[in-house]
Amino acid sequence: VPIPPDRVQDPPAVNQPEIAHLVGRDPERTPMQWDDGENAGFCAPGVTPWLPVHENNTAVNVTSQQAHQDSMLNLTRSLLQLRRDHPALHTGDFQSIEAPEGTFAYLRRHNDQQFLIILNFTDRSIEWALPYPIDQIVLSTIGDPTKINGDILHLHPNEGVLLAL
Repeated sequence: VPIPPDRVQDPPAVNQPEIAHLVGRDPERTPMQWDDGENAGFCAPGVTPWLPVHENNTAVNVTSQQAHQDSMLNLTRSLLQLRRDHPALHTGDFQSIEAPEGTFAYLRRHNDQQFLIILNFTDRSIEWALPYPIDQIVLSTIGDPTKINGDILHLHPNEGVLLAL
């Protein structure tokens, strides 16, 4: 969110206005967008919030994301639930493994649980020969999940997958 100079609140940015755009943290501290109403539901209508509300508040807000299964809010909820349900995702061994350029892959192991997590940070699809046999695709970060043909994993651009081994 661009913060107009007269609305800057962050002390480092206030004290150094010539580099406020470099040191200021206000863009990351704008009001939580709860709904599509005035002030995004953060404060009462007619009240000026401390920092401006982003102009996308009518589309990007908690209420609208709750209604969409593939939203960032519901993805985060799913990831947190998986972490609570599977000790291997928060306890035990971590092992980074070699993966194609632009991706990051690692194993999580604890007792009899094993997971392979692969993150594609590129804007292109990736095919990768899986180094381990896969039991199931547990979660994909996108609505049209990745595909596995034999031992070849097909990752979409900017996709992350959690695979049970």
